[in-house]
Amino acid sequence: PSHDTVRSLLLHPAASVTLGQMLAILILGYRRYGNVERILNSLAGTAGLTLYVHIDSGKDYFSTQDSNMVVENVINFRNKLKLDIRISKSPSNQGIAVSMINSLNEIFKTHEEVVILEDDCLPAPDFLKFMRKSFELMKLDSDIAVACGVQFAPTSITNGRWVLSQYPLNWGWGINRDSWNLLLTKMLTGEQLSKSNSPKMTKSELAFWNAGFIVTGK
Repeated sequence: PSHDTVRSLLLHPAASVTLGQMLAILILGYRRYGNVERILNSLAGTAGLTLYVHIDSGKDYFSTQDSNMVVENVINFRNKLKLDIRISKSPSNQGIAVSMINSLNEIFKTHEEVVILEDDCLPAPDFLKFMRKSFELMKLDSDIAVACGVQFAPTSITNGRWVLSQYPLNWGWGINRDSWNLLLTKMLTGEQLSKSNSPKMTKSELAFWNAGFIVTGK
């Protein structure tokens, strides 16, 4: 597919979509088990998910103890609720970028689509419904490379639930295998991810980001 102009799908969580096939969810954690547990609890009652939890190793004794405790607690959570949770841990501290890339490369061996949540991103109740719908839209438009879930601009401002943007805001996001392979190749070769003559921001896109600045106080 052509991704000359890499765009993301900014989603406003307010629609109803029927859950379908198995969806891979990657949770990236480090030392904060309370956060990981809240995310797992929010997903535990949703059918059709395969959960992947990757925990990065610590940089020193104390952070290593914390990350080991997170792994142990996730195992206990999995055993208690009998959930399909695949747990992995870095052999050494890698940082979020390397942890994410390695994890996605592994997951895409068996999945077509993956939703990524860092351990400070608690999904809204309708987040997964939106992600499934956005994956459907990505199949129809190969220029959409990434789907991002955010709640900055109300639909009264954006005039719709989805806003196409060249600037992804990855607080809970998803990508399919084809897009990931393309983006990974471009990152490794240093090739530009978008055309130099990419169009200017649309009115709805400007409204979205303006609302975001207002919400965050920037």
